[in-house]
Amino acid sequence: MSDTDTHDPGFEALSKASRNSFRILIAILVLASVFFLWKSVFIVRQDEVGIILRFGKPVLSDGKNYHTKGTYLTLPFPIDEKIKLPESTKTQQLTSLAYWYKSDTPVDMFIPGTDSYNITGDKYLLHSKWTLFYTITDPYLFLTRCGYNPETGKSEAPELIRLLLNKSVSQTFFSLGVDSAWQNKDLLTQRLSKTLKAELAELQLGISIDRVLVEIAPPRTIKDEFSAVGQANEKKGSIIAQADNDAQKIISEARIKEAKLLTAAKSYNLKMEKEAAADAEIFNQMLPEYRKNKKMFKQIYHLEKMRGIMANVDHLFLIDPKNQRELRLDINKNPIKKKAKSD
Repeated sequence: MSDTDTHDPGFEALSKASRNSFRILIAILVLASVFFLWKSVFIVRQDEVGIILRFGKPVLSDGKNYHTKGTYLTLPFPIDEKIKLPESTKTQQLTSLAYWYKSDTPVDMFIPGTDSYNITGDKYLLHSKWTLFYTITDPYLFLTRCGYNPETGKSEAPELIRLLLNKSVSQTFFSLGVDSAWQNKDLLTQRLSKTLKAELAELQLGISIDRVLVEIAPPRTIKDEFSAVGQANEKKGSIIAQADNDAQKIISEARIKEAKLLTAAKSYNLKMEKEAAADAEIFNQMLPEYRKNKKMFKQIYHLEKMRGIMANVDHLFLIDPKNQRELRLDINKNPIKKKAKSD
């Protein structure tokens, strides 16, 4: 190429334009690389878990289908889809007002279709407000089974769980009478938890129930009547409790008395056994003498017994059965002492 060609103004302009275009292309590539890296970085914070879906399948991390706190490098959308959920150990809260009355309804009115309510098994109406506390135990199941809206970046689980909660509430109320539902919140929440847990286990939503709270109110038009019934039941419970206390006191006293009687009976029984054994030993010793001379033995035994009896006698009356004569004898037990006093 000649010097004339290299200094041609057209060629120089073309060369300059080529260099500028190349610089712009380099800048675009650098910006694209930076943007690619920025979009590829996935940061999961302390109170979150992250799920990376590559062509719709989860990318494993330490054998788990979700990622904990940290920074991860991914491929850009649509190859990888990045989703964040609340931490699996963090308790979620959900409230249902599906069976509560409207706050702007007049107190002395009940408007069906506006004021929501539950129907009990015995066809009474009650309002109820529920608060559910639950934990995400399997983030991937929670995401895939409950649904996820990529436009909003939020899970559709709360609405699904609320529908399941409302269904379980209706079933629970219909299984109980008004007295049980109104007065026994523990029974109501236990029944509700059991029903809802069965629903969640069947659907495999990847969540577990921590606890359930409920607020119950009667229709406001008959609130006073419900209050009167409640007071009567409280009084009934107080009387029953007092009766139980009295019964326990009486039973306790009876058991103490029973123990004393049994102890006395055992002591008496032991005493009688010892006396019987002693008498048996004496009789066994006397038996040979009795067999030798029964008549003489009787006389001697009679005299010995009479001697013991007469020792404690102050006055003796002897009656002759034939002529009905009576002889009275004053017996001095201590003749020596009395004589000493008379001297």
